[in-house]
Amino acid sequence: FAGGSGTKTNPYIIENGGQLLLMKDYSSSYFKLANDIDLDNHNWLPFEFRGELDGNNRTIYNLRIERSYDFLGIFSILLGKVRNLNVNAVSIKGNTVGTIAGAMLAKAEVRNCHIILTPNSMISGETFAGGFVGRIGTENYDSNYEDDIDVGIKECTLKSQSDEYLLLGNEGVGGIAGVAELGRYGLVELEIKDCSVLCNIMGGYCVGGIVGGVGVRTSKSQISSCDYEG
Repeated sequence: FAGGSGTKTNPYIIENGGQLLLMKDYSSSYFKLANDIDLDNHNWLPFEFRGELDGNNRTIYNLRIERSYDFLGIFSILLGKVRNLNVNAVSIKGNTVGTIAGAMLAKAEVRNCHIILTPNSMISGETFAGGFVGRIGTENYDSNYEDDIDVGIKECTLKSQSDEYLLLGNEGVGGIAGVAELGRYGLVELEIKDCSVLCNIMGGYCVGGIVGGVGVRTSKSQISSCDYEG
């Protein structure tokens, strides 16, 4: 890394794509971006993240992911926090997909993050596709984390620069999250607040401007002060 020790008061400093990927080996630590980063459409390798990333209002450009397995995004599974991050130009194809994470669990939070879909962008999932996260809660992932899932997505925007359908899937498609449901672990509490989506969205069923679907077993869900246009 370019500096820091990975603590809350002295996070690891990230200046390039190689250092961004190196986060996977220190995935419970604290990080901060120092520069904009162009991933140059290299096929990104998602990884589980339990730490905290401060994007420092910097931008990640040209994120591309095409993998044969589930849970695709900058992070495969997000159990930590991401804030103040911009992503410009996204191409993700697979199952359970979102720009920030394939799935969010535990006490994960995404705050003040902004995604721009350029005309050559596309977020496409056979099942569960969201602008930010494909699925909140999951029944197909074995990991050690708190039983109760309490997830927040706040002050985030998704904007498309095209009239084409750039966010699409067969089942569970939403501008912020594809679906939120209990799965096999604990309760799901979800808060989506102060978010905005400007994007054409297409799907087979369970499709929504903010969230594609919220499971009946999701104990407490609150969506407030959000708007959608598409």
